Amino acid sequence: MVQVINNDIKRDGIKIGYIQGDHIFDHNGKKLAYFSSTEVLDEGGKRIAHLDGEYVYFPKSNTKVRVEDNNKLVAGVVSDMCRAAIRLMLG
Repeated sequence: MVQVINNDIKRDGIKIGYIQGDHIFDHNGKKLAYFSSTEVLDEGGKRIAHLDGEYVYFPKSNTKVRVEDNNKLVAGVVSDMCRAAIRLMLG
């Protein structure tokens, strides 16, 4: 499981990235994604996920994941789309 503690993103207690504002970075400081309340964009501005009712839709793989299921994979106090961005980029 991935955990968000303050702004740090950790897996098994090891920092793998961090959140700064509405951006997700890897542990080296490379910007990976931007998230809003309804979508996730990659570093180039291409939409890679969006909220569709109670699901997060990932167009590249043509899959939907229930928001509730996503919450089980990324722990911490962050928005649903932040969880989706973390799952996509670091999960």
